Amino acid sequence: MSYNRKIFYMSLYEGKEKKSNAGFVKVIEKKDAWEAQVRLQGVPVLFDGKGLLEVAEGQQSLGSELILLNGGGASGQYEWEKKGSLDGLTLLLRLSEDCVLFSGDWGTVEGKTATVEVREEVVTAQEDSWLAQEILWTEPEAVLIQEELIAEEVAEGEDEVTAQKEGVDKVSEDKVENRKWKQICKVYPHVKPFGDFREYIKLELKDMVLLSEKRYSLVENSFLLHGYYNYGHIILWRKEKAPVKYYVGVPGNFYDKEKQVAVLYGFESFEGAVEPAKEGDFGYYMTEVGI
Repeated sequence: MSYNRKIFYMSLYEGKEKKSNAGFVKVIEKKDAWEAQVRLQGVPVLFDGKGLLEVAEGQQSLGSELILLNGGGASGQYEWEKKGSLDGLTLLLRLSEDCVLFSGDWGTVEGKTATVEVREEVVTAQEDSWLAQEILWTEPEAVLIQEELIAEEVAEGEDEVTAQKEGVDKVSEDKVENRKWKQICKVYPHVKPFGDFREYIKLELKDMVLLSEKRYSLVENSFLLHGYYNYGHIILWRKEKAPVKYYVGVPGNFYDKEKQVAVLYGFESFEGAVEPAKEGDFGYYMTEVGI
């Protein structure tokens, strides 16, 4: 089935002046929804963080999506209710009072368009949803972890004053990771692609926010994107044997040439039903990550 689609090229504006190109948003018209594939780049890193991508037709606001800018870019796939005409859509991401990303000529926009007037409750609701995806720790949980670790230090002979003073520094990364992994296991679906004991967490591209900032850039990895759009998912796996490590896997079939390409993009191992893998075997190209 074919769909209408359009690529909206985003530009960075300071005031009314266009400064640079900033990537694109590809919008595909589905039966009852708009599907947006966001690929932003070249945004000043000082604007890294959460931003609201707003969609409008003329003065009518049609929807918005919360995205994460990281390292001057963003990548993700979103859907919203199909309203308006594909040709009439405009897309806006407000970075600051003076700077915006816009899909048209911002210099001709007079006053505040409907897309700029974002209701606070909409932002709050979407941010709550986003925070839930990120599996962030609430303040009470963080305090509880710290108190537990201080008690452990005291029990092991450390005096309470020193333990209390060093507080945050003594938060064990392993303990935090373990708690985070347990939450991930509760929230996300599990899959057993090989029909044996091996179990993995099934993720979508938007779930890459679970990874450490250092590895979040994988959302722009061409090899990962190719596998994701072919199979509709990626996996996250934890190797339990010490030292504990975490891996992201991209689905695909094993071929020597494909393996060479995978290595170039940072995926140095292959997980399949049998080892060693044979030509054509289905499995996952793996790369180590942090959470």
